Formats: sequence, C-alpha cells, structure tokens
Amino acid sequence: MKKVIGIALVLCLALTLFAGCGTNEQKIVGTWKGSVETGIFNTSVNVEYTFNEDGTGSMPLLSSGIDVDVNFTYTINEDLITIVTDTAILSQTKVYSMAFEGDTLTLTDPDNEALVLTKVK
Repeated sequence: MKKVIGIALVLCLALTLFAGCGTNEQKIVGTWKGSVETGIFNTSVNVEYTFNEDGTGSMPLLSSGIDVDVNFTYTINEDLITIVTDTAILSQTKVYSMAFEGDTLTLTDPDNEALVLTKVK
C-alpha cells in the first residue's frame, strides 16, 4: 500500500512540474528585446518583438528614426515559429527555430544566425 501511495505522489509531482512549464505558445506571449549586428562598422540595432496570445504581434522599426510599428502574424509548430509581415513597409515570411531558457528566447534562422531576446513584459 505504501508503494502505491508513493508512486501516486511521484506521478502527481511530475504532472505538476510539467504543467508549470507551459507550451511554446504560452511562453512566447509578451514583449522581448535584444540587438542585432548590422555588419556595418561593427554596430548593432536594438530590436523588440511583442507577441500577443491571438497569434498577432508587432515590432517597432527602432533603427528607422521614426516611430512606426510593423504588425505581423505568427504560428508555432513545436519548436518552429513562422513570422509573417505583409505591410507596405515590410512584406516577408521568416521561419525560426525557438529555444527558451528562463526569460531568454533564442530565435535561429535557417542560416544558423541566432537572435537572442530577453523577456521584458
């Protein structure tokens, strides 16, 4: 009997731990900031992505000197995220692999270039 209760407790603990982890869809919601190397005179540009629960998001064009947000949609399939922008300013589809470590999100493109973002909200 003690063995059965012990096994039941271990299973309950394991389920609680996994439930707390959340899915990638839940983890990505919020605002994330980082910087990207431009390749010009060893400079970098600050970037910011805001992911909403409904599969939409926005990113300000911080390097443009004007206060303009580019809206996008995104879909997640396991550890891949597809970000689609279709505006007059920017029209593109990008697929990244995602890796979460605490409040850090790493997006890696098919050329193996990584963008490391930190959650701020």
